Amino acid sequence: QADMYNFLYDKALPAALDEATLGDGSEGTLDLSKYKSNVLTVLRQALPPDYLQTQVEQVIKKGLPYALGDTDSFNINIPLKYRVKAAATAAKAELHKKDFFTALYDQMIAQVAEAASSNSDSAPISLDKGELETALRTVLPPEWLMSQLDNAIDQLVPYLTKEKDHFAIKFDISDRMDALQTVVTNNLKKPENYDGLFDNIAGTALGANWQSGYQLPIGLELSGDEVKQIVKQVFDLDWYQSVVPQIVRQVFDYLKGNTDTLQVTLPLADRKPALAAAIGQLADKKLEAYFNSLPPSTPQQLAQMLANPPLGRLPDSRPLSLSYAQLKQLLGIDIAAQIAPFVTDSIPDKWVLNQSDLGNIFGAGGEDNLLTRIRGIIRNGFTITDADLGGQVETLDKARQYIADGLVVTEKEAHTFLVDNAGQDAAQSFDNVRKQLGTARHWKMVLWIIPGLILIGIGFLGGRHWSTRLIWAAAVLLATAVIIYVIFGPVFSAAAQPQIA
Repeated sequence: QADMYNFLYDKALPAALDEATLGDGSEGTLDLSKYKSNVLTVLRQALPPDYLQTQVEQVIKKGLPYALGDTDSFNINIPLKYRVKAAATAAKAELHKKDFFTALYDQMIAQVAEAASSNSDSAPISLDKGELETALRTVLPPEWLMSQLDNAIDQLVPYLTKEKDHFAIKFDISDRMDALQTVVTNNLKKPENYDGLFDNIAGTALGANWQSGYQLPIGLELSGDEVKQIVKQVFDLDWYQSVVPQIVRQVFDYLKGNTDTLQVTLPLADRKPALAAAIGQLADKKLEAYFNSLPPSTPQQLAQMLANPPLGRLPDSRPLSLSYAQLKQLLGIDIAAQIAPFVTDSIPDKWVLNQSDLGNIFGAGGEDNLLTRIRGIIRNGFTITDADLGGQVETLDKARQYIADGLVVTEKEAHTFLVDNAGQDAAQSFDNVRKQLGTARHWKMVLWIIPGLILIGIGFLGGRHWSTRLIWAAAVLLATAVIIYVIFGPVFSAAAQPQIA
């Protein structure tokens, strides 16, 4: 009559939700405080007024007789299974509302990008938060994510209601690999990623000799830094950007399962002439510097050099009468001709990177490496099962049992609740009061005998005949009724009720 259930539905529930903390976006959680109206819609559909009324009336009808001592036991069963299903249906309906999901999607993308960008210091490529957001939106568009969430809810509900003993939520990303390949290619081609990847790749290619240097013909030696400078000059940004698509394609062919072996092939033959020319120029400068640093030749050394030139090697002294160009001609030193075979023999026409090499470059070495795990996820999908819940399974199983069987409350649970929260003495006091109320209610009809006997006595004492006896008894009863009405009517309304209000 007080419309209590609609009040709970329309007023109390929104007020309680306003006071609740649903997450403020700190520590990587979603800020759900902005979406309380959507949460409220789900709760209203999960717990409609007629359901609340049915359960409250069940508690009153079964629990009150026990509390008053009329019965020694009670069994209240509040069904939850179909409310969980209703909540899931309502949640999916809310998620499909464009405005709500768009705002939620934007927040999720921003948080993932923030977390990824803050942990990208050791990554082989550089992406700021804005670029990461763009990449995530390309690879994981809203409609794809929506389908995955729908599937997750559909898998979880039968598990929560114990209609299934296990669940497996599979996120199939195979159809997003082409978009991911495009994103990776475009980001790897950025100039700011060239330096970092060049250092990793060049270090892998040049191996241990990077530190010790490289021996060239005619007794010259190039240091590791000089080699790096030459290689970077020849394999420049334009070349790097031209080969990135084929590198990424070969890696993604392996990740997609198109090939069983990961092997990346880079063509080098067309760069070998430029590499030989660059090495030749540097060697020529080093040779000229060395020539200028030689001590001047004595007349005897000059005569011996002219008579027997040290062909193909450096002299021990510098003839003052000969220029550097004349000395090279005299000694038959053709640096370009000598460097070309060296480059041809030491540099392959194509460079093949196997899985181990790529592991060293991208930090994914070993048999069970990052690339292998990614390949497995792409081919089989990323699956979350109940086995992944770990130590939370036991707690979740109790909740599942409540959902499947309903929330069952008997006198045993009520007694345990009182003992746990109020103590054994309070529980015993409740039982004593309940038994006393039961006894009193059992004998309540006996209490009416006393005023009845008083009325009969008044009638017999005041009247001589049956008619007068009835009049006397009725008059006393009427006077008593008037007094009671005045006390609990006008007097109560005028004096007591304002104090209570």
